[in-house]
Amino acid sequence: MPSDKPLTQQLKTAKTLIPSPEGSQIYTGRVNAENTTRYYKLRLGRASDLSLSLHRLKADANLELLNRKGKVIDRSAQEGRAAETIRTSVKQGLYYVRVSQHRGSTRYRLSLVVNPPAAPATQTSNSFIQAVLDLTNLQRRQAGLQPLRLNDKLAVAAQFHSTDMARNDFFSHTGSNGSSVFDRVTSAGYNYALAAENIAAGYATPHAVVKAWMNSPGHRANILYPGLREIGIGFYFMDIDPGTTTYRYYWTQNFGTPGR
Repeated sequence: MPSDKPLTQQLKTAKTLIPSPEGSQIYTGRVNAENTTRYYKLRLGRASDLSLSLHRLKADANLELLNRKGKVIDRSAQEGRAAETIRTSVKQGLYYVRVSQHRGSTRYRLSLVVNPPAAPATQTSNSFIQAVLDLTNLQRRQAGLQPLRLNDKLAVAAQFHSTDMARNDFFSHTGSNGSSVFDRVTSAGYNYALAAENIAAGYATPHAVVKAWMNSPGHRANILYPGLREIGIGFYFMDIDPGTTTYRYYWTQNFGTPGR
């Protein structure tokens, strides 16, 4: 039977989640007609990047993140047996996780990863971006082309996409919100006559990623396209990379030629 206890009483008996400095913590449980909902308590001593995943489902279940008052602040409700995942940045404080039955009975595994918030522009990422720019322009000069100028708006769009891929567990030119490269550069305020994009993942150094792009005909064509004038570069490193897309290193080049 579903619990008829008030939410505040259910939260008081929630099982405590304990983040591990070594990576993910795994908790197992079950939801069914008799026990439709499970609650977990998570106390964070600092602002954090939080990743929750509900997997190995045999039936439909949902995953929710609640604040200390029991209000839902994030939710994953995929259809059927698909894994449920929440990735978000949260402030210091008390949170609750709710696993609930949607349809059918199922056991589950709940994984928790808590990381310090990633800095958007560390010294390492800045030096990597400069190195990618230098290596890209070296290829252009060797082909008799003018070097590309670094553009701040293209850089915003590129960094947004690298961060999006890393934090939302995918690798694609289509953003997690359905955006294309043209949508992203426009949203960043770049008025383009021409625009193009290269992405890569899993390459740990600027030299490795530029070499990979140059060995790929489509990516090479973008780097050596004579009509392009400017570039923005995005890089995101995720030390502990949970989920199914676990490349850790995420790269984006956005190319453009300004419109009139």
